[in-house]
Amino acid sequence: MTNSRILMIDDHPMITEAYRKSILNFADNNEGYIFHIDTAVCCDSALLFLNEFSYDVVFLDISLPNSKDQKFKSGEDLGIFIKKKFSNTKIIVITGYRDSFVMSRLLEFLSPDALLYKGDVNLDMCSKSLISILQNIPFYSSSILQLIRKKLSSEIRLSKTEKILLYEIEKGTTIKELSDMLHMSVGAVEKRKRYLKELFNIDISEDSALITAAKEKGFI
Repeated sequence: MTNSRILMIDDHPMITEAYRKSILNFADNNEGYIFHIDTAVCCDSALLFLNEFSYDVVFLDISLPNSKDQKFKSGEDLGIFIKKKFSNTKIIVITGYRDSFVMSRLLEFLSPDALLYKGDVNLDMCSKSLISILQNIPFYSSSILQLIRKKLSSEIRLSKTEKILLYEIEKGTTIKELSDMLHMSVGAVEKRKRYLKELFNIDISEDSALITAAKEKGFI
């Protein structure tokens, strides 16, 4: 018998209600599963639940508004807090961000038990990911698996600064802005860019060619 308490955190109540109904429907059609589900729409309401109940699983959206005290700027901050304070709580992250920088950061710094891209998610996937992690088996949706496979197949290893540089170049951030952001001289930023082009075997000067190569290998 599996009897679990679940907290779903998303600032779109219709989404959490759809997830909640799909999981309860799974329990109704499969013997041995009982789920108690609470829903929160922001960091502050989630913290109230977390202070009152002990949760086995948290479904967490990354795009959440700041908490009133500004301690939590996103769902990612809340997830890191949950990981530290409630070590037995498993986390299923659902994100609408598809770029590999964000997904890689989530895998590296938050290390959720399941990571789902919203574009991949259907109602069955909610219960599948839940049952998987309750059995201590990590679960990733198809877009996340594609990213992981691309990175595993590549021999290129990037530092955190180089990952940020690629991400910002793809966004169109200027050299001056990159210099301020990375606390590096303009010359040092240009040198890093030249190194990245050598690393990705790019002979032409246009940044677009570097970004295309980085995307092909799953770095953006």
